[in-house]
Amino acid sequence: MVHRVTRYFFPLVAAFSLGRAAAPEPAGFSDFARWLPGSYDTFRQAGDDEARGTPYRHVRAVLTIVALDGESLGFAGKPVFYLEQALDGQLAQPYRQRVLVLDAGTSGAATLWDYRIANPADLVSATPEKLRALTHERLSREAGCELTWVRVDRELYKGSAGAGGSCHTEVRGATHVFSYSELTPGTLTSLDQGFDDSASHRWGPPPGVIGHIFRKRAEAAKDPQKTGVDYIVAETGRLRVVAPGRGWQLPPGTASGGDYRW
Repeated sequence: MVHRVTRYFFPLVAAFSLGRAAAPEPAGFSDFARWLPGSYDTFRQAGDDEARGTPYRHVRAVLTIVALDGESLGFAGKPVFYLEQALDGQLAQPYRQRVLVLDAGTSGAATLWDYRIANPADLVSATPEKLRALTHERLSREAGCELTWVRVDRELYKGSAGAGGSCHTEVRGATHVFSYSELTPGTLTSLDQGFDDSASHRWGPPPGVIGHIFRKRAEAAKDPQKTGVDYIVAETGRLRVVAPGRGWQLPPGTASGGDYRW
């Protein structure tokens, strides 16, 4: 949505939410807090890569972001979110689970703090019942890996993290991570790149390649042909994949889900 961090790294009109009424947002970030929650995937982008035969293939990933009750977690007055990210076909083994806290900044900016969760396996699938098990004691903040966001125009926020090598990692030969993100009402784009101390690129989309584009599934549900998958609306109101992508497999040489646990 990470490096120890990520992200990313995927329109639901109504956000998934738990508990009390939403907390107030930093000035200029009410839309951000409203747009961020939802269910996303990268299927359309991955399908386009495959069809075009691009040298770099973006992975097929699923992203869920749920609005939480910040007061119960010790973040009174701040919008708080749970993030879960997994490769398609490996939803029971997410490669990233985090709590995100939106904090007012200066000069029109806001910080999205990234918190690791101790032993997060019990939260997989992000049902309301499971997320009630979250407590402040289980959270530890990722120092140096927070995203600083600014509003660029009416329907676009941009965020970045890792300036000056502040976001450290030891994954696959990298020592630090740079992250860039964009949020619109219907998409969350996430670019995470690992570099070593000689500034050599070690993992993530290579320089010059766009990040992973996560599209909100409510938009895809209106036209399933956009992503090559079909959706149904479950009784809970959450969108679920009925028929995951037509015979798709990881491209040769692509890392498995475990390699995305940075």
